[in-house]
Amino acid sequence: MIQKPSDFELLGHDCPLGRYPAPVVPIGRKNNQLVAVYLDSATSEPAFLSIDENSVFVRYEGNFKESLFNFDCSKEKLFAISETQVMRYMSSKESDFFKSLLKDEKFSEDDPFFRFSLAKPTKDSQVIDAESKKCDNFLINGGYSEEIRAKFFTKSDNFLVYFVNFLVYFVKWIWDKLSSIWPKDPPENTPSENEGLNLNSPGEIIMTAIRNERVGVLVVHGIGEQRKFETVEEIVRDVATALKADKTLKVRIIVNEQNTGAYAASQQTWQADDDKEPVIIEIRDDQNNLTQLAFSEVWWADLGERTSLQTQMTFWGWGLSLWSRKQYADINLATSDQMSPPQDINGNKPQMDFNGRLRFFWVSLVILLVLPVLSFLSVILRKVLGFDLRPDILVQYLGDIKLYQQGRRQGKGPLVDLGQRPRLSIRRRMVKGLVEMSLRNYDRWYVLSHSLGTIVAFNGLMETEEALPNYLNEDLWRRWQYVSPTKAKKDLTDDDINNMLPSRPAWLNNNDIVSRSDLFRNLQGFMTYGSPLSKFGVVWPAIVPVNKDNSVFNSKFEWLNVYDPTDPVAGRTALFNFKTIGDKQQPQEIAYKAEAIHLLSHVEYLNYKPGRKTPLVKQLGYWLLTGEAFQPAPKSLGWPTPFIVQVYNNVRLLIWVVSAVVISWLLTFFVRFALPDFIEETLNNVPYVDFSNPFFYIVLSAIIVFIFGIIMRLFKITFN
Repeated sequence: MIQKPSDFELLGHDCPLGRYPAPVVPIGRKNNQLVAVYLDSATSEPAFLSIDENSVFVRYEGNFKESLFNFDCSKEKLFAISETQVMRYMSSKESDFFKSLLKDEKFSEDDPFFRFSLAKPTKDSQVIDAESKKCDNFLINGGYSEEIRAKFFTKSDNFLVYFVNFLVYFVKWIWDKLSSIWPKDPPENTPSENEGLNLNSPGEIIMTAIRNERVGVLVVHGIGEQRKFETVEEIVRDVATALKADKTLKVRIIVNEQNTGAYAASQQTWQADDDKEPVIIEIRDDQNNLTQLAFSEVWWADLGERTSLQTQMTFWGWGLSLWSRKQYADINLATSDQMSPPQDINGNKPQMDFNGRLRFFWVSLVILLVLPVLSFLSVILRKVLGFDLRPDILVQYLGDIKLYQQGRRQGKGPLVDLGQRPRLSIRRRMVKGLVEMSLRNYDRWYVLSHSLGTIVAFNGLMETEEALPNYLNEDLWRRWQYVSPTKAKKDLTDDDINNMLPSRPAWLNNNDIVSRSDLFRNLQGFMTYGSPLSKFGVVWPAIVPVNKDNSVFNSKFEWLNVYDPTDPVAGRTALFNFKTIGDKQQPQEIAYKAEAIHLLSHVEYLNYKPGRKTPLVKQLGYWLLTGEAFQPAPKSLGWPTPFIVQVYNNVRLLIWVVSAVVISWLLTFFVRFALPDFIEETLNNVPYVDFSNPFFYIVLSAIIVFIFGIIMRLFKITFN
C-alpha cells in the first residue's frame, strides 16, 4: 500500500544480498508499525511493506541513529559499505552516486560482477564498458587458479577459447537481466528536492557512520605450568579493570562458556573453537561507539617434559654450563636464505664475549645456591604452615627454556612431531593461532606475549612462507587456501622438502605457501614484555632468525618491547632491528618499572594497581581500544628515562651480588641446623671447610659451576 512518507522514523536497514557492500533497504516505524521502504526512483513514491516486529535487521543506535533523523524516505536511498558504515544519497542522483563509487578501483575489486551491476544504472557507456571488460578479465584470468590457467589457456585450444568466451557473454547476459531491477533514468533534480539535505553539488554524498569495531587479541604465555585460559583470564581481568576506571567508558565482559564438560568436572569450562573466542571485553564510549576486544590464547604449557630424575639431572647439567657453551648459530635449513641472524643496527652479529660469559656464570652460581635453600624451606613450610613448596620449582619453570632450545625430547612427546625438536610442537600452536586470527577478519588484531612466549610469538611472525603450511593440519590449510590461494613463485626442490622443519605433509604441493602479506594484513601490533629475546640472540641466534622481508606488516604495525631494567630475564632487543612499511623502525623499546622487588618484576608487568596513575595495562587497554599509536606515560620512576635505566642496570648487578651473599648467609643456618653434630664436627676439621662462613658456600658453588662448564665443553655435551 502506497502511503505518504511523513512521520517515518528510520531504525536500521536490511541487506537482501546478505553481504557488503550492497544497496540496503531502510527499515523504520510508520504509524507505530514496523515497515520496510522501497523507493521507485522513476516515481519518487515510497512503498511501505509491513514486517513482523521480531524481524532481524541491522539496528542503528545512539549518535548514528540521531545523525539520520532527517532521512527522507521519499527522496533518499541507503548504500552500506559494512553494517556500521552507511551512505545516504539522493534517489535522483543515483547515477552520479554509483559513478563516484566505481571511480575507486579498490571498491569491491574482488567482485567485478557486482561493480558491473552498479554500472548499468549509470547509463554511461564508458563506465559500463570498463566494468564489462573487468568481468571478461576475471573469467578468463582472475577467476581461475594459476594451475588451471597454465594448464589450459597457454595452449592453442580454439575450442576452449570459444567455449570460455561463450560463458563470458552468457554470464553478462544474465547480469543484464538481473540489473533490470535497477531503476531507469532518474528525472532531473529540482531545487526543492535538495532542501534541508545539505547537498552543495550534484552527486555529493552524505556519509554517516558509527565506529563499531571488532578487535582480536592473541595472548601467548611464558614459562611455567599455566592452566588452560589462566593467562588470558588474568589479562582480561586487569585490562577490563583498568578501562573501568575511565568513567567515560562502559565496560562489560562476555564469557563464551561451554555446556559440555568432562564427567564429574568441578567447574564449567570456556569455549574456544576455530571461530569463537573464549572471552570478550565489550566497551562503549560516550559517543556510543562500540568496540569488542576478543581474546584468544596460544596455550602450550602441556607440551613440557614430565619431571623425572633424568630431566632434573640434565637440567642442572645444562644450566650450570651455560657460561661455557658454544654459540648455536648455524640455521642450515631449507629456505634459510630468506632469514638473517640477529644483529645490531650496525650489522654486527652477537658474540659470547667474556663479560657475557661472566654474567651467565654468576647467575648459574646464584641459582645453584638457591637449590638447597628451597629444599630446606619446603620442609619447614610443609611442617609449620602446611604449604607445599616444590623443591623442583626451578626445573619446572626454567626447564621450559632448556626444552625450547634442545634438539631432541627426553621421553615421549606429541605424536604429530614424533622424533622432531620439541620447539616445533610449540611453534605449531603459535602458527595455528596466527592463521585462525587472520581468518576471523577482525578490523585489526594484536599479539601479546610474555617471557619465553615472546620467543614463540617471534618465531611465528618471522617464519618463512614456505614453512608456515607445514605447521597446519589439513582442514585449517584448506580454510586458509580458500581465502588466500597465493602460490610460491618458485617450487621447492626435493632437497628443500627433505631439509624442512617441521616435515612437510604429503597433501601440500611444492608451491604451496601461506602468504605473510595476507596473514598479517590486519595485524596492527605486537607487544613483547619480560622478553629474553636478546639473550637468545646471543646464545642461540639460530633459533631466533629474522625474516628478511618485513614489508608484509602494514603501515600502522607497531612492535613494542617493554622491559623492566631490574627484570633478570628481560632486556632491550638491540639485536632484532628491522624496518617495516614507511621506513618505520622496529621495535620500540619501552622501559617500565613493573615491581620494586627484583625477581617479582618479571611477573608483574600487566598487573593493575589502582595506586599507580598510569600503569602499563591502562596504556595497553587504550592502545587496543583506539587503534592509534601506543602512548607511553610521561617519564617518571615508573616509566624511567635512559639515565634512570642505567642506574637500574647497575643496581641489578649489585642485587645479584647481594643475593648470593644473603642466600649463603641463610645456608649457614640451614646447614648447621640440618646436619648432625658429629658430621659437622668431622667436616669442620677438613682444611678450608667452614660451614659458618657465608663465603664458603659462594666459593664452593663457583667451583661446582666451573667444573660442570669445563666437563660439558670438553666432552662436547650439547642439547641443541
